[in-house]
Amino acid sequence: MDRFKNNSNILNRKPTRLKGYNYNQAGAYFVTICTHEMKKLFGRIIDGALDLNIYGNIAKREWFHTTVARPYIELH
Repeated sequence: MDRFKNNSNILNRKPTRLKGYNYNQAGAYFVTICTHEMKKLFGRIIDGALDLNIYGNIAKREWFHTTVARPYIELH
């Protein structure tokens, strides 16, 4: 927690979870990946399509590896 000590934005952030919802139950969830200072680290958009760079390909590989590490998860 010390690494967040001087960052009041993180310490005072509003919770994003729905109050009273049981996140252990089966359901569909959206996942958002954010980067520091909203930097475009994963690639660029060319003609309306995402052209992944090396970091984007790493993120994609790890995303799909989720089902190997956690076989109870299904990706869409």
